[in-house]
Amino acid sequence: PGVPQDTLFGRSNNGWTDEKMGLRFLKKNFGPESKSAEKAEGEFRLLLFDGHNSHVNAEFLSYCF
Repeated sequence: PGVPQDTLFGRSNNGWTDEKMGLRFLKKNFGPESKSAEKAEGEFRLLLFDGHNSHVNAEFLSYCF
């Protein structure tokens, strides 16, 4: 049947993720698709990720908080 329409895909020239791609996903996909703090009414949002350096950097973590 093919790929679902709501599937997200990203790629880099070298085939590996990096800090720029991780932050882009967070800002363009996870953040906008999550409830804002005002709409969450005290509920938390959960983003699970591994310890790859594209996720554990100051700008990525700062955006999360």
